Amino acid sequence: MTLFPNATVFRYYLRFKSASDFQAGIYTFQINSSAGDVKENLLAGPMEIPDDRFFVTIPEGLTLIEMQETLLGQLPDFNPEELKKAIENAGTPSSLGITLSFIKEGIFFPETYDVGEVSLANEENLLQRMTSQFDIVATETGLANPPSALGVTPYEVLIIASLIEEEAALDEERPKIARVIYNRLERSIPLGIDATIVYALGGDRELTLRI
Repeated sequence: MTLFPNATVFRYYLRFKSASDFQAGIYTFQINSSAGDVKENLLAGPMEIPDDRFFVTIPEGLTLIEMQETLLGQLPDFNPEELKKAIENAGTPSSLGITLSFIKEGIFFPETYDVGEVSLANEENLLQRMTSQFDIVATETGLANPPSALGVTPYEVLIIASLIEEEAALDEERPKIARVIYNRLERSIPLGIDATIVYALGGDRELTLRI
């Protein structure tokens, strides 16, 4: 989860406050924390991790296949077949207002999760926590209730947001890309976005033919 929309501004704030030399480790932050609270939390140092606790981190922007590979890499007690089955049986976050029966991209919220020793081989439990966290964030950010003028569902907003993230090289490009996408959808014009083709091909790759 992003604490600050502009990381550069926060770095300047830390420099202004002469705050540096933070220790590497696991930190926990409250949602809507102020810059000062985050600074004090960082200066206090990382949290101590009990021997019976483990942490698994799911980065943003992963496809479902990449997420499975990440989970299996960090949690060796997870069974690939059981994980696949748990994904297939996972419920759709209620905030989306639909039921996804086959494609379940994007419903498992990317974050760092603490996993107790008794849950290290419980694929279903972790996935349920991830969809529950999705609901929490979707409600907080307004994703669950997109403006009716957009003419799209919450899940379609999620897909569009993913396309914008893949296409935008700079923060200032995002609004322009969003306008292009919504205008093309309104006019029923093909999107013509590389990210859709890359996903259909199964991952990040060059789309040009070398001769």
